[in-house]
Amino acid sequence: MKHPTLKKVLALLILILAIPFLYYFIANNRPAVGPIQSDKLPECQRAPNCISTSNTNSTHATAPLPGGPHAIATLKTLIETHYPNAHLVKSTPDYLHFVFTSKRLKFKDDLILYQAPNTNTVQIRSASRVGYSDLGVNRARIESIRSLYLSAQK
Repeated sequence: MKHPTLKKVLALLILILAIPFLYYFIANNRPAVGPIQSDKLPECQRAPNCISTSNTNSTHATAPLPGGPHAIATLKTLIETHYPNAHLVKSTPDYLHFVFTSKRLKFKDDLILYQAPNTNTVQIRSASRVGYSDLGVNRARIESIRSLYLSAQK
């Protein structure tokens, strides 16, 4: 005797369980970075898993780093030296894009550092690719990079 209802329930259950995994694999491989417009990094959206110098609200805002002729090169060296989970995606004299991958679940966060022409500040944006909260990981990473960078400036 066959149970078509049981088969349908099992198929539905498998589909329901597969959707979050598909979302994770699709979204986690898409950069959380928009284009630079008017020499400004994109603002963060509603989720608190993003920190940016382009935002002004306390959830997302952070201060820019002091810039200078060697700021981007110094930041590149510091990040490559101190963060083994960072992968450099793009580097130009005024722009860095790193992807940080968490050890356990392999979540990816995008870090952008940009020094607009004729400015003395480095803009920062760090955002998780998936999820809502990052438990403060992006803010802690930015503050750690800030501390290393300011120490290297002395």
